Amino acid sequence: MQEAIDQYGTLRKGETVIDKDGNVLTKEAEVPKATRYGDTSQHAQTIKEAKSMEALSDEIDSALLDGDFTKHTKTNKAAVEEANATIAESGLDNAYAAFKVKSRSDTTPTSGDIALGYRLVQEFIKKGDHAKALEVLEDVTFMLSESARTLQAARMLKRLTPEGRLATVQRTAAKISKKTGADVKISPKTAKRIAEATDDNDIQDIFDDAVKEIWEQVPPTFADKFNAWRYTAMLGNLKTIGRNEVSNSFSYLMRYMKDALGTPMEAALVRAGKMNQMDRTKTILTRKDKHLVELGREQAQKRMSDLQGQAKYADISTTGRPIDVSIFGRDDAKLTQRLKEINPKLGKATQTFGKGIEAWRAGTNTLLNDGWKIIQGDKGWLTRVYGNSFAKIMKSRGITADMLSDKKLLDEIHEAAKLEAQRATFRDANKVSDYLSKSSAQLRASEKTGEKMLGYGIEAAVPFKRTPLNLLRRSIDYSPVGVIQSGFKFARSSKTGDIAGAIDRLAAGLTGSAVAILGWYLASQGLLKVTIPRSKEGDFGKLQGEQPYSLEVEIAGQPVSATLNWLVPAAVPLFLGAEWHNAREESGADLGAFIDSIANIADPVFEMSMLQGLSNMLDTNAYGDGNVFSGIAKGVGNLGFSLVGQTVPTLAGQVARSIDPVGYRTNTSDKEGKLASYLGYNVNKNIVSKLPFISQTREPNVDRWGRTQEKEGVGEYTGNTLENLLSPAYMNRLQTTEVDEEIARLYEMNGNTGILPPDTSEWTLTQDGKSYRMTGEERTEYMKLRGQTAYDELSRLIKSAEYRAMNQTEKENAIEKVYSDAAYTAKMTMLTKAGQPTTIWLSDLGKTVTDNYSIAKAAGISPERYRDTYKEMMATVNAAGVETHVAKALVLAENRANAAYYEAFGLSDEAVKKAEKVLARGLTANEYYRIALAVKDIEKSSKKRQYIVEHYPDLTSPERRAVYDALGI
Repeated sequence: MQEAIDQYGTLRKGETVIDKDGNVLTKEAEVPKATRYGDTSQHAQTIKEAKSMEALSDEIDSALLDGDFTKHTKTNKAAVEEANATIAESGLDNAYAAFKVKSRSDTTPTSGDIALGYRLVQEFIKKGDHAKALEVLEDVTFMLSESARTLQAARMLKRLTPEGRLATVQRTAAKISKKTGADVKISPKTAKRIAEATDDNDIQDIFDDAVKEIWEQVPPTFADKFNAWRYTAMLGNLKTIGRNEVSNSFSYLMRYMKDALGTPMEAALVRAGKMNQMDRTKTILTRKDKHLVELGREQAQKRMSDLQGQAKYADISTTGRPIDVSIFGRDDAKLTQRLKEINPKLGKATQTFGKGIEAWRAGTNTLLNDGWKIIQGDKGWLTRVYGNSFAKIMKSRGITADMLSDKKLLDEIHEAAKLEAQRATFRDANKVSDYLSKSSAQLRASEKTGEKMLGYGIEAAVPFKRTPLNLLRRSIDYSPVGVIQSGFKFARSSKTGDIAGAIDRLAAGLTGSAVAILGWYLASQGLLKVTIPRSKEGDFGKLQGEQPYSLEVEIAGQPVSATLNWLVPAAVPLFLGAEWHNAREESGADLGAFIDSIANIADPVFEMSMLQGLSNMLDTNAYGDGNVFSGIAKGVGNLGFSLVGQTVPTLAGQVARSIDPVGYRTNTSDKEGKLASYLGYNVNKNIVSKLPFISQTREPNVDRWGRTQEKEGVGEYTGNTLENLLSPAYMNRLQTTEVDEEIARLYEMNGNTGILPPDTSEWTLTQDGKSYRMTGEERTEYMKLRGQTAYDELSRLIKSAEYRAMNQTEKENAIEKVYSDAAYTAKMTMLTKAGQPTTIWLSDLGKTVTDNYSIAKAAGISPERYRDTYKEMMATVNAAGVETHVAKALVLAENRANAAYYEAFGLSDEAVKKAEKVLARGLTANEYYRIALAVKDIEKSSKKRQYIVEHYPDLTSPERRAVYDALGI
């Protein structure tokens, strides 16, 4: 306070006023003319000097320095002018009466209501009516508690007299009684505790208990139950709790690195006279400082309610009901009676079931907030960070334990350590999340259908408000962007005096930059995968098990991809470095690559499950059909499905995936029509996929090689269960086959996307101008057949001598032909099974051979004989390992096949003549195959002839010439 007075001067000289009986009405007080937030209101002097406000002196000083008495700016100028006009036009008494009506109403207070309350306090202080001033101040405090603050967080209540505190709590109970219709009472035990409490922290705890006692007497509304169930469904699982633990631990590690970097910076600035020793916050702790850490942890336990602040994940209540007050399984006499009338056993069973849900809800809150045994919970991490920060502040400033008797000094250290602890656990306040929480709650509580729907739309898109935004803020702090931000903070520090904050931001930015360098290195080694593009190239990567935002490592000799997008804030700078590396590799960019990478900095945060509702809505518009109205409709529809999906327990989905014999299933719908297909897909995705056993009604996911991930043995089931229920990361086995490697090699050389495995997921097959839509089961079979046929044929092709003799273009053409033939084969097979036209059943012979059946048909050859002959020919030459036109012709010639076969199977006259010569010289087909296979890998014709002479001396001269002619040597 004195620093502000020294810097800005005082409003006016303080004065002491004594009445005729010698009672002190006002005491002398000095108030700074301004603070760093702006000019101070004149009414602050009057309030500060009022004798009745003496007990609130420290809180008023704190409010002054926090800018609460700053002259109103444009943001609230209209509200203040409206309050002034109300008092001027109606008179003080009428304005007071109007305010009292508002304070007792059930409607949500506006900024104008709050402004009127503060103006009334100021006017009553002027008149000397301190009793009414205090009464209005209590009303304003309560109204603020209804406007996104909690009753127990109102600091001024701690300084009231015991009678005042009790009166305030009793008035609160009365107002809640009126608002809810419940008969709320304060127990004698609680009243006694309120009256006897002396310590600030004890008072805080008693207020917490009083609030719980009040709300335990109020039956929960349907909205309370719905929202409590929804959040428990999303958060009530060990995977989420584990992610919370691991994220907090990595945040703690990054904070440790930040402080290690910031310590020498602060020391240097102190030595240079640029920073006051008493502004320091960082130092290196040793074992000798253990007592300071323990002292800090003791303070954390005493002030835990203040440390925890508002709910971390969401402000879920529309009525103000605290999160730790029971909701389910309560003794509701009216409900129990109604259920008994339906069925005598139903009431008791329902209540028992409700108590089980309440235990799940309460257990989830305990594990996330308070911790249990090895699980730290946010309370444990708050205690650790606060204790560590508290000790560092004391040591860096040279403060000893006996100096903490100075309450102002202790509170100053507390505020600094509290902010650090809340930042480290993503609990610090931010205006955007506060606004979203408040707006959502107000809209959901509205009587207007449109406003209520909008409120729940916000909930569907952003069910978690505080944590995601704080994760994003920390992610930006711990990144190269933090270094840039620190420059602005240093520039402003001459005015704000916050040099420690600037150093903290710089140290955080440097820490994030170090993590980004690590990301660069891991990406350069091929270990870190960032995004996977929506393209054939990206799908080819997914085919081999790649995942976005993942680390690729070996576990027990098996290459595995493990997702890391949940590991924020560390994940953001890590993948930022990887993104920058990839951009440079692709384009050789420098500054431009860095800027592009910065633009994508928030992507890992938006990949988190807690923002999937928002991601789904944006994704629909980004990748829709181009129709604006269709995109909006789908976006709104997605919000509705997201909200419904939030009520289906995540734990149920984890169990469903664990017991499913197939690793992954598809959410696609076999319904025809855009609307039916859209509805079917979203029902599968948001509801069916999360229901054990029912989820298995969906079709298995089939990759582009026709593979499904079937689980085999206890080991795979156990590993998958641990991954689904406990592991923070999702794991994928990386599998790159010889076919994948060859395709990747060719693609790297020429960039021809035609050789990448095509999409096999179409629903409709077309032949001879007619379309046939497959069922879900048929589509799965089609995808398997098409993918497996293509893979098997490619595997055979790339091992053949013919393929090795091809140039780049010929190889690409051959691969594309395999895809085409596999698609045709699969299509014709499925159409045949569906009872489509006659020749369709020849489909597995390939398009050309099937189309050429008309030639054989004209020669009187039946489809069955035609198919069997082709299959026999191919089986023979494949078994022999020599697939040439001459080899095929030998099979046909040896079996005296009809000449129509030669033409239908595409065998040239020259190949047929060569085959007939071989047979005419007395050689069998098998003897020819044996010789041809033996010399297949010999390059020069002369050496092939030499090999045949040396190794087959029994051949006669005519037989050798026939072989030479057939082999073209």
